[in-house]
Amino acid sequence: MTIDERLERLTERHEALTQSMELLTADVHNMQKSIELVSADAQRVQNSIETVAGNTQRSVDSLAASMRGIADAIRNTNNYVGEIAEGTARLLHIAEIHEHRITRLEDKGT
Repeated sequence: MTIDERLERLTERHEALTQSMELLTADVHNMQKSIELVSADAQRVQNSIETVAGNTQRSVDSLAASMRGIADAIRNTNNYVGEIAEGTARLLHIAEIHEHRITRLEDKGT
C-alpha cells in the first residue's frame, strides 16, 4: 500500500469520524433539549401535586371541622330529646296520679 493510498484511507476515516462526531453532537444537543423539556414538565407536575396536596389538606380540615360541628349538633339534639323524654315521663306520671285521684273520688262518690 502506497503512502497516497494510506493518506486517502486516513482521510476517509477522518471524514467518517468527523461525521460521527457531528451526528453525536447533534444527538447530544437534542437530548439536552429533551431533558430540559422533561425537567420543565416534571416541575409543573410537582407544582400541581403540591397544589393538589394543599387543596386536599384544606378540604380534609374543612370536612373535619364540619364533622365536629355535626357531632356537636347530634349531642345537643340527643340532650334535647332526652330532656323531652324526661318531661314527657313526668307529665305521664302526673297524669297517672290525677287519674288515680279521679278514680278514688269517683269511688267515694258512689
